[in-house]
Amino acid sequence: MMGEYGPGGGRRVVVLNLPWHTSWQALKQFFASAGEVERADVALDESGKSRGYGTVRYATETQAMNAIRTLNGLDFEGRILTVRMDKYQE
Repeated sequence: MMGEYGPGGGRRVVVLNLPWHTSWQALKQFFASAGEVERADVALDESGKSRGYGTVRYATETQAMNAIRTLNGLDFEGRILTVRMDKYQE
């Protein structure tokens, strides 16, 4: 299905301002409050250190929109998150 955000529709959000020590497991657990998380990833540099952002893919676009509405601006492990639709999703 071709949606506004690519063939997968708008199911993936990008999360900015992650703490450097955040794991994909912690990210997935935190974002599960907004819906069914299919995958969570933290971007890493060449040495394996966090780059401070990640992505979370939901089962539906509605759940992804709920994550933006409910989790954007919240404190996560001492950092205020920015959550928005990932414009580069396939």
